[in-house]
Amino acid sequence: MKLLNTVALPLLYLAHLKCAGQDTLRYCRENSSWAYSCFYFYKPDKQSVQGTFEKQMTSDDGQHWYGNGVYTEYKNKIVLDPFKLTRTTYSRTTDSIAPAPIASDTAYVPTLTLFKNGPDLYQKLIRRKRTIYKRI
Repeated sequence: MKLLNTVALPLLYLAHLKCAGQDTLRYCRENSSWAYSCFYFYKPDKQSVQGTFEKQMTSDDGQHWYGNGVYTEYKNKIVLDPFKLTRTTYSRTTDSIAPAPIASDTAYVPTLTLFKNGPDLYQKLIRRKRTIYKRI
């Protein structure tokens, strides 16, 4: 019992402090058979309209994309400031992925607007098609 009071309770308290100060949302793309794509939005508190984000994508052929930046949240949309998206390709064998990348490059993503639709986000594309990101 003494161990619980001296070690476990202070650790639980510190973990609560670390988690309590930040609001995080995760949205992942649905209906994509070849790629897994998610946005992670971080705000210092619920009242903030600005925060940081991460964009992570993985495809079935061993490619990984990662980007991060700053965003501003409005009533019905989230506007991402321009950011860099870095692609890394790994060589793939029948049952594993090589630990070292074989190629890497970076793309510049201009300002991107995501629109809110209930609990989900969507991105307007050409010819009225939309990419939908579900809140997870």
